[in-house]
Amino acid sequence: MGDGSNPATVVMCCGIPRGLPSDTLSEWIERSRQAGACMTWVAELADLPRVSRSAGPDAVALALAPESLCSRQLLREALAQLRADGSQIDAVSARGPLPLEHRDLFVSAGIRTVVVEEFTGPTKGSRRPAPAGWPCRSVVWGLWEVRASAATSASLPERLLPWRSRACVPAGGLAVVYADATAETGAAHLERLLAWHRRQGKPDGVRGTELAAIPSLLGGAPQGATQSVLKAA
Repeated sequence: MGDGSNPATVVMCCGIPRGLPSDTLSEWIERSRQAGACMTWVAELADLPRVSRSAGPDAVALALAPESLCSRQLLREALAQLRADGSQIDAVSARGPLPLEHRDLFVSAGIRTVVVEEFTGPTKGSRRPAPAGWPCRSVVWGLWEVRASAATSASLPERLLPWRSRACVPAGGLAVVYADATAETGAAHLERLLAWHRRQGKPDGVRGTELAAIPSLLGGAPQGATQSVLKAA
């Protein structure tokens, strides 16, 4: 795990079930704040405005339906609706078995970060290299693709001997951890994320951030307050 001079960067993404009651949403957001976790809440288009109002636009990403990813027209309509609703969102989740396509539509809509399960499509010619230990790539200028992994439960040795728990993120590295939710699982996915967060080690060795902030950390955002990881590498 990192230290104060070279911290690991952690992005935790929590999927919001469709139609989650607002009081339950508020409880989840407060629960993550009390735990000191920096969370990105991923919601579908219909729920995005109220989730954004509760958590703040920087802490929210749009969950795209699989059918939108395979249809240029449907993707264009979804992104247009996003802007028509006045949502200032520039991060989306495109996780699932379908390949990521139509990257130009994301860029033209102001989307700068897309979280995926696997990198698909071009394998060479990245426009901007990511630092070592960062599962990111940019094959189209202005758009970063970020590979996420699932939050897993502690192993049996870690539960029995928690002081021997190994850190999941190396110094200077990046982990994007994702947990989905359904109406049946309730808050269990959130607790799994928070448990993963607790296993990461000393707080001064971990920098928590939102999904939308990754371009800033990589030096691609207009604001200059955040140190570029690429410049520091």
